[in-house]
Amino acid sequence: MGLKDLFNKFASGAATVQPGVNDNRENADQTLLRAAEFNKIPDMQAALKDGANIDARAPNTGDTALIIAVREGHTAAADFILLQKPDLSPVNSFKQTALHVLLREAGEAAIAVRLVKSGAPLDGQDMHGNTPALWAARNGFPEVIEALMEKKADLTIRGQGEQTPLMQATETNRANIVKIMLTDPAAAGMDLADSNGMTGLMKATLLGNKAIVTAFLAADANFELKNNDGEKAIDIARADFSKRGGDRTILDMLEAASLKNANAFHAGVAHTKLLKPVRFKPKPATTV
Repeated sequence: MGLKDLFNKFASGAATVQPGVNDNRENADQTLLRAAEFNKIPDMQAALKDGANIDARAPNTGDTALIIAVREGHTAAADFILLQKPDLSPVNSFKQTALHVLLREAGEAAIAVRLVKSGAPLDGQDMHGNTPALWAARNGFPEVIEALMEKKADLTIRGQGEQTPLMQATETNRANIVKIMLTDPAAAGMDLADSNGMTGLMKATLLGNKAIVTAFLAADANFELKNNDGEKAIDIARADFSKRGGDRTILDMLEAASLKNANAFHAGVAHTKLLKPVRFKPKPATTV
């Protein structure tokens, strides 16, 4: 066949350029990601059969199929993807793993627990510094907090607003989560304080949450600590009662605890540590 004949064959459409292996793989990857977005398991199966990579990433966001599925709340798709044993560590352009995204979007708790138990990164921080534990505390996932504690996740890592998970659970009035965390006060960072010197006990007092104040006192929280304004939890309770009046249950609890500690102190067996709260310390600026 001469060059003229070959040219005529292409021009007439009799000959076409066959896609390469890489083109086929890329198309299969895109099909997989789209199927995850719309919860289409048969399409995901077909894409994998065509050579799709279960850990393929969306070009603009860096999302994997698993990240997409959990963000969209597609439990069936997420289940299917997990059966393919994907890598659970990839982060997208927001530095979020699938576990971050699921907890941030208040997705299916059972999938989150499965991710934790399957080896998902536990202490990674997203672009705002938030860990999975902080999202779980903020959005009310007690079973996930329990799983994270079993796996020894670091619950003292501070996230957005210099909050620990315990502080966040307190501020969002998640008494059930606070109680779970306070089964291990040291691991939960019970007496840590934010940049204003506010401990969890102080926050609960300010919010007037009796159940959480009770939990902190039962865990032997240090009620003698002072915030940046020189106030103890009992001072906050007194100021609030003076301003609002009404129920003085929290003030009574703190006064009783303070009296008990004072009597113990005079007897030489005071148990409360009279230490300064561990506050957030900003990292020093680095110079290039």
